[in-house]
Amino acid sequence: NFKAGAGFDFILDGDNTIGVYGEINKLLVPTPPELTYEVNEGGGTTLTEESQQALEDYENTNSFGAIFSSWSDAPGGMSEELKEITWALGAEYWFRESFAFRVGYFNESQDKGFRKFLTLGAGFNYNITTIDVSYLFSTAKAVNNPLEGSLRFSLSFKFGENYNER
Repeated sequence: NFKAGAGFDFILDGDNTIGVYGEINKLLVPTPPELTYEVNEGGGTTLTEESQQALEDYENTNSFGAIFSSWSDAPGGMSEELKEITWALGAEYWFRESFAFRVGYFNESQDKGFRKFLTLGAGFNYNITTIDVSYLFSTAKAVNNPLEGSLRFSLSFKFGENYNER
């Protein structure tokens, strides 16, 4: 994957912080060739010579070559390459670095998977422990997201940092 993102924290005062974040992501995997078949005398089908060669070239592409070819190999040209890029936006509010409320949106082209969803979440920090909770809502009516309606929890511990018990 090629992933790039940016974010900015607006420190409102000593207790309140709002962060906004954006990210783009593109798979660095070459597009498989479009294969054509011909009907043989027995009624079966076989790959044409051009398709056989294209498939062989695709399967023998080394990792380094695949990374670079993935930026310009879409059959539909640059407009299709742009559809292969997913993007996400997010925001979070922190109160006293102890409680957070988060919202995020993920978008993928209708032609490349059509995953679109909104997430809501909250986080809690106490000493070395962090608890995060999130819930996912699908916004693409045509495609069901396997994580739709799921409530996710995570529990993290920070080891090795100095902290003072207040």
